[in-house]
Amino acid sequence: MDWHDISNSSNIARIAHDGSDLHVTFHNGKTYRHSDVPEHEFEKLLDADSVGGHYNRYIRGNYEARQV
Repeated sequence: MDWHDISNSSNIARIAHDGSDLHVTFHNGKTYRHSDVPEHEFEKLLDADSVGGHYNRYIRGNYEARQV
């Protein structure tokens, strides 16, 4: 799993996708795993002008999350 550092977000530090789940690490150090997130959703998140905005609109609350 390759992590991608997010330099343009005040909230999200890095993200990764392992083939089925999305992993999100926040600047506060907490990491969450979102289950069954399609690869194309991960790619949209990587390409978003606002990673945090895209995450809040399309990922958070739409995919089961667990703190890891």
